[in-house]
Amino acid sequence: MKTLKQVLIFVFLMGMILGVGQPALLYASESPQDIWNYWVDTSPFTGTKLAGPLSIYFDYLDQYCTDGSQLTNMYATVRLSKGFDLNTFQGKQQICIGDITGQGNWIVDTFLNNAVKSIYPTATRARWRLKSIDNAQFHDQPGSRSFVADIQIAVAVK
Repeated sequence: MKTLKQVLIFVFLMGMILGVGQPALLYASESPQDIWNYWVDTSPFTGTKLAGPLSIYFDYLDQYCTDGSQLTNMYATVRLSKGFDLNTFQGKQQICIGDITGQGNWIVDTFLNNAVKSIYPTATRARWRLKSIDNAQFHDQPGSRSFVADIQIAVAVK
């Protein structure tokens, strides 16, 4: 009888753990890295590597866009290491939370482009590639969302 009671308690606790954890597991199965596939260039491209963390924070505003999504201030920070030098860059863009393409284009074509040009002034957008985004994670809270990842950029330097 004591063993049966222990087994039932164990099954009950496992059911609670799996039941509560299931939504988190489903959310975790959505790969934030898949969103970036459009901007990551995996083709062969040689160049100097810049790597570091990218952080994006969305601060929701009390306004809505024509697509029905909420207007947000998107703050971005990236710290790129070149050898032993650390270079930190920050930027802000007001954008619709539903405009994933617009967000990615601003991050890559404007924000990261300006960061790369600050390190290598002759590096135009055509001379560098976003090579990888790893350890990507979304964090959702009421009224805000954030994204963090490790990125690597290859720059063709003359």
